[in-house]
Amino acid sequence: MVFTFATHPRPGHSRSIVERPGATPPEDRAAAGRGGVRARAPVAPAGHRPAACALVLAAILALSGCDGSSSATPGPGPSSTGEPKPRPVHLVPAQESVTDRRVSATGTLAADEQVVLGTKVAGRVGELFVDLGTRVRRGQTVARLDPTDAQLRVDQAMAALQQARARLGLAPQGTDDRVEPEQTSLVRQARAVLDEARLTRHRMEGLWQEGMIARAQLDAAVAGLGVAEGRYQDALEEVRTRQAVLLQRRSELELARQQLADTVLTAPVDGAVSERRASVGEYLAAGAPVATMVKLHPLRLRLAVPEREGVLAEWRERRRQPRSGPSGGPAAPGMLE
Repeated sequence: MVFTFATHPRPGHSRSIVERPGATPPEDRAAAGRGGVRARAPVAPAGHRPAACALVLAAILALSGCDGSSSATPGPGPSSTGEPKPRPVHLVPAQESVTDRRVSATGTLAADEQVVLGTKVAGRVGELFVDLGTRVRRGQTVARLDPTDAQLRVDQAMAALQQARARLGLAPQGTDDRVEPEQTSLVRQARAVLDEARLTRHRMEGLWQEGMIARAQLDAAVAGLGVAEGRYQDALEEVRTRQAVLLQRRSELELARQQLADTVLTAPVDGAVSERRASVGEYLAAGAPVATMVKLHPLRLRLAVPEREGVLAEWRERRRQPRSGPSGGPAAPGMLE
């Protein structure tokens, strides 16, 4: 069977498909012998080629569908239909549950306290007992400065203290700094002079009343009494001044001893050394850093949370995480906020 497609060159006219019976071309007969149908597409003018191509394509698709249905051979069994086998399904009732919402972020563990160990006095580093990562206990010696200069200052202050005690009539090696001003030699001497001047004026007044001496001698005795009283007051003030000097010398000795003790640098807290900033033999000024310590318990986690997760970041629940103890000991709880 041959289909002939006729098209009209003028627009507005419909197209028709005409079936002409008659002789079949050889190629059509060959296709018919194979069980198929061959369609011949006519040549359309240039202006109507897209429409003709569309009709040809529709006819070919229709014929190919018929060809596929005729060539299909039905077979026994469910597999011939191409449908999958049914699968078992487990049904459960719907229920409400709570799920964890987690935020993934990268942060760093920071120490709760960080201490920079520095020297209170100037000196040369004689010994250094720690290095990076060394664990130390509170009160443990970290470094020691050369104590020679500090010891010399202690000896000097001790000598000055002994001199001040001797001027007050106290034992050089004693610890009691209390003294009575009236019992000092300086005040006793001034008191004796004062008593003599009073007796002299009293005698001169009696002799002047009897007319045995001149007025000038009486006036000299009165002036001598005034000088003696002034020297007595001066002696009392001198003793008080020496007492103050004694207290000052005592304070200087304590300060020198404190400076000697400050040549030994100790750890103020339990922790570990995170940085060593001095070496043996290096001269350090007062306040120069020697090492940096961090407190290992507790540790705080510092991280940046994206703004879109800000609602989840508002929780303040603390979670305990295992952490290795100091010196490789048992795990100790650490707190993360």
